[in-house]
Amino acid sequence: MPEEKKEGELYYQAQSPDEGALVTAARNFGFVFRSRTPESITVVEMGELVTYELLAVLDFNNVRKRMSVIGESNKH
Repeated sequence: MPEEKKEGELYYQAQSPDEGALVTAARNFGFVFRSRTPESITVVEMGELVTYELLAVLDFNNVRKRMSVIGESNKH
């Protein structure tokens, strides 16, 4: 989850170094993770605030070797 330490600076608490690297890389390309609730994820996409409704979360497992999130944008 992001924490704002100084005005305009975000620091993320990642569960793993890989997760932290992915979020940082996305931020460098204009996609900034802002918040998550049990029902939604909010990101800034190229300067525009967008909220995705979470439809399903498929947790990481050793068979698939990945985690997936299915969401729906509020943009039409």
